[in-house]
Amino acid sequence: MRRALGTVALILGLTFPALGWGEQGHRVVGQIALDQLTPRARAQVRALLSVGLPTVRRSFNNLPIACTWPDTVRSGGPLQPYNHPIWHYSSIPFYDGMTARGARTQGELVQALSDNLTILADRNRPRKERARALAWVGHLVGDIHQPLHATTRYTPAQPRGDRGGNLFKIDGPAFVNWAGQQDRIDNLHSYWDQGCGLFLDELTPAQVEQIAREWQATNTRASYGRGLGDGSTLSWRQESYKLAVEVAYPGIRENQAPSEAYSRYTQNLCRRRIVSGGYRLAALLNEALR
Repeated sequence: MRRALGTVALILGLTFPALGWGEQGHRVVGQIALDQLTPRARAQVRALLSVGLPTVRRSFNNLPIACTWPDTVRSGGPLQPYNHPIWHYSSIPFYDGMTARGARTQGELVQALSDNLTILADRNRPRKERARALAWVGHLVGDIHQPLHATTRYTPAQPRGDRGGNLFKIDGPAFVNWAGQQDRIDNLHSYWDQGCGLFLDELTPAQVEQIAREWQATNTRASYGRGLGDGSTLSWRQESYKLAVEVAYPGIRENQAPSEAYSRYTQNLCRRRIVSGGYRLAALLNEALR
């Protein structure tokens, strides 16, 4: 695993010691982007979100919370027309211990991100439509930086794939779910969605702001090297795929709890991915709303 981690460190522009995202992670991505917006883009984000997003639960009047909106519409009912499950991932096949069988990349994340960016930048579109596109762009940039949104693992035991780690069962920690209730992480995908243990409790807006400041201070733009400025969503997906194949899967066994070393290392990776997602989201919004 150490050899793989050395390669990953080069991807992220960081040397690690030897040794993506649920609601909270998406909020931090959105807050980092908000911190990096130009005054003009920030004003347009505020104006677009002031028209309101379709909801039955809460107000989505700022960028960090708007980045969570595409997950809240999964509840169905009157929000079902806005629910697009296959937009959340773009899973490249990963064959582990078996011969490749020609499975195709699943999901429409890359195309959905491009389409919603086009809508957002089009000032002739209705503001409500652009507001929804803004929320989707914020959310999808977060998703594409979560490694298990970029692959599905195929093995002899699961020849049809593990749905991005959703079928890779683990003995994970307790956490507070979307309903504000205590729950337990039981699969690898959920573990990474919760930042590998970084986001086990609900965060206040002040805590989200503080985390965003601290993580930007310790993960500066310069620390990523030139790769941070790569605006290709296909490159971002490839980064996530590589992390999934080289770190997320090899470092843990099915039906077991994550080791302390695995958790510590992957939490650092999650911080790096979330911050880079925030920086890249800001770049997209500054360009689309200039």
